Amino acid sequence: RLALAGALALLLTAFYWLPALAERDTIKLPLIAEQLGHIDVARHLRSLSDLLALPQTADPTQQNQALPIAVGWPQLILAALGLLFSWRAAHRQYRSLMLALWLVVGILLFLNTSPSAWLWRNIPLIGFTQFPWRLLGLASLLLALMTAVGARLLWLGLNRRRVRLAVMSAVLVALMLYSLPWTYALFRSDIEVDDIRQAQRFERESGQLALSSYAEYLPVSADAGELEATRLIARFAESDVIPRLLPSATLDILSQEWRGTSAALRLRSAEAQTIVFDWLYVPGWAAAIDGNPVAVYPSTPAGLLALKAPTGEFELRLSLELTAPQALASALSGIGLVSAGLALLIWPRLTRHGAQRRSSSESYWRCLLIFAAIGIAVFLLKALALDVADTPIKRRQFGDVRDADAPANFGNRIDLLAVEAPEENITQPTVTFKLYWRLHGAPLTRDYSSVIRMRDPQGLVVAQASAFAPGGLATSNWLAGAYIEDVIALEAPRFTPSLPVPYTFDLSLYDSESLDALSLMNEAGNPQDDKFMIGALRFQPPEAEFEARNVLPLPTDGGAELALLLVAPDLPDSATAGDILQFNWVWQKLRESSSDVMAQLLWLDESGAVAAAGDALPLARGYDFAYWRVGEANRGHHQAIVPANLPAGRYNLAIRSLDSISHPQGDIPQLDHAMTVSPPKRTFAPPRFDFAAEGEWANGIALHGFSLRPNGGVELTWSGKRSLSESLRLFVHVLDADAHIVAQWDGVPVDWTRPTTGWVEGEFITTSHAFALPAGEYRLAVGWYQPASGERIGVGAADALELKQSLVIDCCCASALTARMSCIRIGAP
Repeated sequence: RLALAGALALLLTAFYWLPALAERDTIKLPLIAEQLGHIDVARHLRSLSDLLALPQTADPTQQNQALPIAVGWPQLILAALGLLFSWRAAHRQYRSLMLALWLVVGILLFLNTSPSAWLWRNIPLIGFTQFPWRLLGLASLLLALMTAVGARLLWLGLNRRRVRLAVMSAVLVALMLYSLPWTYALFRSDIEVDDIRQAQRFERESGQLALSSYAEYLPVSADAGELEATRLIARFAESDVIPRLLPSATLDILSQEWRGTSAALRLRSAEAQTIVFDWLYVPGWAAAIDGNPVAVYPSTPAGLLALKAPTGEFELRLSLELTAPQALASALSGIGLVSAGLALLIWPRLTRHGAQRRSSSESYWRCLLIFAAIGIAVFLLKALALDVADTPIKRRQFGDVRDADAPANFGNRIDLLAVEAPEENITQPTVTFKLYWRLHGAPLTRDYSSVIRMRDPQGLVVAQASAFAPGGLATSNWLAGAYIEDVIALEAPRFTPSLPVPYTFDLSLYDSESLDALSLMNEAGNPQDDKFMIGALRFQPPEAEFEARNVLPLPTDGGAELALLLVAPDLPDSATAGDILQFNWVWQKLRESSSDVMAQLLWLDESGAVAAAGDALPLARGYDFAYWRVGEANRGHHQAIVPANLPAGRYNLAIRSLDSISHPQGDIPQLDHAMTVSPPKRTFAPPRFDFAAEGEWANGIALHGFSLRPNGGVELTWSGKRSLSESLRLFVHVLDADAHIVAQWDGVPVDWTRPTTGWVEGEFITTSHAFALPAGEYRLAVGWYQPASGERIGVGAADALELKQSLVIDCCCASALTARMSCIRIGAP
């Protein structure tokens, strides 16, 4: 009987698996595995404990909750009891069934575990399943049958009616309560799809051919880059069925009839030629000219349907027919369908000898009423108690947290509700953070990503980790009122030093497309920063082993080698004067030394002379070299500035050692690396501006003047008196009458292309800042601050300079690009 059922199942499903096996090489399916590493099933295999995980407490306010994908323990216990009871003589007719079902379920569970990786990678087609737990659906279906058999045999094994009813009632309650956590999952209910035409419209508008961004379902003969999916949008807007013949100057259409995958045409050709149709060529296309079959083939390189047409007038018929494997598969499935009908007719005869006589003394109606009452009672318990109260089955973690109570508000778009971070010293390279997010207000149309950065005491980024879609769900799909749990695992690089002071960790949100960071809002509703400080943690990982290769000694004045550089050339081949270079080098201490040693990056000209030198670089920031143990290796997170005055040219890079007071020592070993340096475009003639300004900051930056623009913006003219070793951030605040910030610009000057590290004496820099503002009167304040600490640079006795002229907008400037001159006038000083 089991063999018959298996054969019927294969026949019924032949329409799917036979063409998939026979014709898998006709499409570009391997592309998805080549371009997406996470499609590999082996990456999603799990342990047996994960397959048998208990249900978690559900939260009806959590979106995309990570509920376990597992089989149920009550079902497994009943299935095991059913197998045990089937060994009794009275129930031996169930023995073969239970053994077969347990074997199949065992195989399905095995295919979810790591030892099955070889099978997933070598059996045709199944490797594209991506998620092996999809097999648990079939396992659960078979387990349900085994559960029923186990419950039946347990019932028959109990002699007293009351005991039977009590045990079965308990089993029923256990099954229902065990499954309740899965009933609280949130889902989007506003996505509606009427028919296939909506999917086709999405394909045309998105350009994702065959509903795939990797074009893996395209025929092997098609080149996705030649197809230009958007060219048919206008034609499909007029009709769901469009003409497919590509035009030709020597071909006339006398009559035409088009359908989705067929056509009947009357054509006149002035010459023998190849005609092409706007259908993708796939096996199964057939063509006939005047009733005689002709060959069809893919065009080059697009892979469209093509055929050779003769000279003169002729009738052409095209249609997409079943291929031989598809026809055979359909026939087999038809045979399976008929066989299944016959099997249903003869099945009672095959199983009649196993039927058991019902006990005349048993009141089945009474049992049915009792079990129905239990089901209704559990339903009422859920509706009246579990749905409104927090219990081990369901609880609302952030149901009472108001937006105003959230620790962080990013751009009035997303609130950070809580952060779970380690509270003690970090002893492993990987640090895991749990973040809880919720929409601040209405749903979003943009997608934002989260990033956590680990910084050393000087603010340099040591490591970072991000979630492209926080919580595994794009922010444009978040629901108002629900929260998301985001887990980010940050891994510190090997040889990250264990400093005597802690590292700091901060959190940011940024636009996935523009990469602009969302501002962190303060209690007054004004932007204040783009980072939320998570905290500070000491880092004490286990010592990392290494193999010394590409070594470069760092000699001291006496010629002795104190430190060894394990070179990893991560410096760029080209740079602009003023660029900030960030790179990581691993150093090892070779012998005992009680003094500090630092390195210095040098630019050597063609003759080998030092053309420029960078600042002193501690081998490991915050960890004095004198305290290193002999043989200890640490990663240095270095930052060097390409000197602003360095002439254009190609330079060889070198390093030299410095003592604790930055005096050079020893020889200059060269790095096996060259860099082409070019200067930025500079202006030394004073530019014109409408209003003069007298503002000089403590670091020598001066504001000479400004001009107010009709788009609600301002142009500022700057210069610097001396070279700066830090890239400062410029801020421009638009203030209302109450001194509240209503708009702001914050960043590196000239769209992040002219850092202050690249300014030279006598140069003028003009920055432009536009704001879309409603009608009103505004004041402008400008200033500079250090990005690492947020500390502002002083200008006189203040930390910002307020411009003397106010900005008065008489009409609503809807866009900085469309505002007119009448929208703005300049107020009195």
